[in-house]
Amino acid sequence: MKKVLAAIINNPKSLVIGLTILTSIFLISLLFPKGDRFEYDYEVGQPWAHESIVAESDFYVWKTKSELEEEKNLIRSQFRPIFQRINNRDVFYQRWKDLLNTAKSNLPVEVSSRLTEYVYQHDSKEVIYGEDLTFDGKLYDRFRLVSGSEDIELRAEDYITVQSLHDVMSPLMKLYPDDPLMDMVTLEQNESLSNQRYSTAQDEITAYKRKINAGETIISRGENVSTRAADALSSLKSSREGSSLNNTIIFFGFLLLTSAIIGVFILYLLLHYPEYFYSAPKIMLLLILIVTMSFLVYSIEHTDNISSYLIPFCIVPIIVKSFYSDRLALFTHVVMILIVSILSELGYEFTFLQILAGIVAVLVIEDTRSWNKFFISIFSIIAAYFIGHLGLCLIKYQPGVPIDWSVFKWLAISGVLTLLAYPFIPLLAKLFGFLSTITLTELADLNQPLLKELSINAPGTLQHSLQVANLSEAAAEKIGCNSLLLKVGALYHDVGKLHNPSVFIENQKGMNPHDHMTNFESARAIIDHVTEGAKMAKKAGLPKAIIDLIQTHHGTTRVEYFYRNQKNQFPDQEFDESLFAYAGPKPSTKEQTILMIADSLEAASKSLQNPTGQDIDQLVDKIVDYKITNGQLSDSALTFSELQDCLSVFKAMLRNINHVRVEYPELKKQE
Repeated sequence: MKKVLAAIINNPKSLVIGLTILTSIFLISLLFPKGDRFEYDYEVGQPWAHESIVAESDFYVWKTKSELEEEKNLIRSQFRPIFQRINNRDVFYQRWKDLLNTAKSNLPVEVSSRLTEYVYQHDSKEVIYGEDLTFDGKLYDRFRLVSGSEDIELRAEDYITVQSLHDVMSPLMKLYPDDPLMDMVTLEQNESLSNQRYSTAQDEITAYKRKINAGETIISRGENVSTRAADALSSLKSSREGSSLNNTIIFFGFLLLTSAIIGVFILYLLLHYPEYFYSAPKIMLLLILIVTMSFLVYSIEHTDNISSYLIPFCIVPIIVKSFYSDRLALFTHVVMILIVSILSELGYEFTFLQILAGIVAVLVIEDTRSWNKFFISIFSIIAAYFIGHLGLCLIKYQPGVPIDWSVFKWLAISGVLTLLAYPFIPLLAKLFGFLSTITLTELADLNQPLLKELSINAPGTLQHSLQVANLSEAAAEKIGCNSLLLKVGALYHDVGKLHNPSVFIENQKGMNPHDHMTNFESARAIIDHVTEGAKMAKKAGLPKAIIDLIQTHHGTTRVEYFYRNQKNQFPDQEFDESLFAYAGPKPSTKEQTILMIADSLEAASKSLQNPTGQDIDQLVDKIVDYKITNGQLSDSALTFSELQDCLSVFKAMLRNINHVRVEYPELKKQE
């Protein structure tokens, strides 16, 4: 036992999973019926029809959640992050001025004048990191400078960001990229002091409005119920309910029951889907879905004129099937229905209908990308509800006792609400870092901002990406891996070229920027498209799997053209060869490996003039052999058998893309 506890404590991931399970069990248990209830009914503004209420003991009148949230938001809006001085402003700007004077001879006159004018115009402003303006998830345009004797509020006109400074001074930065000044600012956020002041302000908020003392009259008979009295009655109700020993016993009974049901569910995951059990986001989503549906049932059961039949329980198996598997979707649905059936007063008919509908949902929902198929599936679920309820009604039929047709209305609403699964799937995918077919399909739309920008500013790159996407998708389908993910990844793999489109040959129109660059500068400009692409993808909110494809599509290979140029032009000069190599990492998944190879093949095939089929085959084999020899596939999950299948697809498609000439057989000479 001690070893198990030690293993859990030493493994934060296991601790998070354990806490998630225990929290889910506890939250669900809180929803089950309790003992004593506050027995008085009343309305604000109406006379109090019961006996006068006198406080039997001290208690507090608590603020509502919205009131507390409003106070917190007010403090948050009025708060100013705290900054401290790390560099003297005058010295900072003087260094820029000195650097400009030094670089005058290396800069065009108009550029030098423009940069000098900018520095002199802004030398009264502080320089900060743009990200420092964010505190507790909120972006501020004002902050307080607390440093030494300084304690002042700075507004937007009092500072500039280092990013905007660098944008203007980029010509100078290219001349002195390693100068320490390039990474300097005058102020930075003092996170510790900011947190301290913010916490102090938040701590001053009290959770209660006032205290009611024992013996104080809360409301008298016949008195109109004011908002103040209603607040006191609400707090009195909260203090009375759940305070008895009986309530505690009942709570632990339901806690035991919930633990048994969730325990069986967890055991099933551990035995059949350990990869989901040991993934905190995966197990968290499953438990959140169960807890959420339990809360919905609890809320509706405590609301008049609404039936729990209207809750779209089939959303859960649809979501689970999208991210996990069919079997787990059904098992999760059954576990959820067992729990909510205890919360509901609708009896076994409710349990039967929900399990039946869940089975139908798992069987008929195949592709959430297509609205047509999705609508057909929804109609199937509604039909299962109607047929099941009609059968139950016929079983219980008695002459003279009418059928309750209102249930059909609630079931129809439930079926329609199941359509909410469609928007929920991409939303949950984004929140939990999962990939869904809906998300990927949306990202594949060429009207997406990044792809649209690529078509305008780097059309050659977009055409290349489309060809790579076709090659990658076909190869992925051949070996049975995620072809849609690979297609989308291929579309975005070169978005980093938007950072400097003209340095890539497919986007050049006449002038070649490399003619005026050293081999090192050219290599850096080429290599940067990977790191810049990852940054753009993160900024655009693309899934991590797409970002990984961007970062690995060149592995740790070299920019061979400029590397060889450097070797040939300066054979006796030693240099750091890593300056010509991509940072990687190497591809590890099958999708990443396929993209790397497809990208290289598509680009290289453009250099062939009127290629024959043999030329294409030799090119494919040569490039793949080079990747293997240089260890680029050493971490890949792709097997050699799968690699050969991919290569056969690449060879066939490249022949079609490059319009390979027919190879005529030679005429044999007759003797």
